Amino acid sequence: MTFCLIDRLREKENGKNISRDQKNTFVAELKNTNFTNHSDMNYSNIKVIMPRIYDNIEYQLTSGLNDTLALSKRSDFCVGYFNLRGWKEVSDKIDSLSGGVIVEGKDEFHRICRLLVGMQKLPVEILRDYFKADDDHILDQNEAVKLKKKLAQEFKDQLTIGTPTDADEQALRKLSQQLKDKKVVVKLHLKHPLHAKLYLAFSDDKRVPVVGFLGSSNLTLAGLAKQGELNVDVMDQDAANKLAQWFDDRWNDRWCIDISKELIEIIDNSWAADRLLPPYFIYLKMAYHLSQEARAGLSEFKIPVVVFRKELLQREYCLNLIHFILCIQKILLIKLI
Repeated sequence: MTFCLIDRLREKENGKNISRDQKNTFVAELKNTNFTNHSDMNYSNIKVIMPRIYDNIEYQLTSGLNDTLALSKRSDFCVGYFNLRGWKEVSDKIDSLSGGVIVEGKDEFHRICRLLVGMQKLPVEILRDYFKADDDHILDQNEAVKLKKKLAQEFKDQLTIGTPTDADEQALRKLSQQLKDKKVVVKLHLKHPLHAKLYLAFSDDKRVPVVGFLGSSNLTLAGLAKQGELNVDVMDQDAANKLAQWFDDRWNDRWCIDISKELIEIIDNSWAADRLLPPYFIYLKMAYHLSQEARAGLSEFKIPVVVFRKELLQREYCLNLIHFILCIQKILLIKLI
């Protein structure tokens, strides 16, 4: 019989955690025991260890992920949706990672955190794409550039929603700096919509070098800390290594494009930029918003050209007539005098 032993202090015995020495003793007993049949086993001393469920009610994914990152050296994240402000949930732990050398294609890179965004679409767009799907469709460079620009605009729109907070500002500045320092590399998966949510943490632990979190949580505040999600940790090394290989295959895909520079530009040109703006810029911003109704009126309501010309001619005719009458009156007055 095969046993999967998970090196994690989650077993409970009379309300207390089992010590590492107790676990090592139990493992040694299992290795030195030859079971010829099931009747030789003392089931009362064996606990079946199931994956921990993170539903953000009893256990929050934020806590589990951060606790794991604290013992790791690098990480890989794959999400369908990435909220820039949600980065603050893991940004501090990313700064503490030392990183490791990774082979990508034929080159080696020192990576700390790789983030793969799957370009999640709205349900209406998914349905529309389904009915017009073409199995022979091949993504070209022009389409890839359009998708890249579309995602950049979506990130810009994120920063216009809600009231900015000091915590959001600090988190965005930290993300910008991490991107500049190559601590975080963000790629956009364009080959097809990718809805997977996978978090991998790599360490030097010889027994559990790879820990995965798999489920429904995107890299957003709601996905990591709010209710309505379901995730499990993956401690089994065979499964964790297969998930790591799955991530590498998509990260190294031809149509997986680096958008780190675009994100830096978006953040540095937003309200979260780490620089002081001249008062004149603030004045222009206020004038722009205060004149919104006037600008909207100019674009929505226009006088038809034909009507405008007709009224203009009528007005000009009236003005000429008035001017003629005034001239006559002036002549008459002169003659009377």
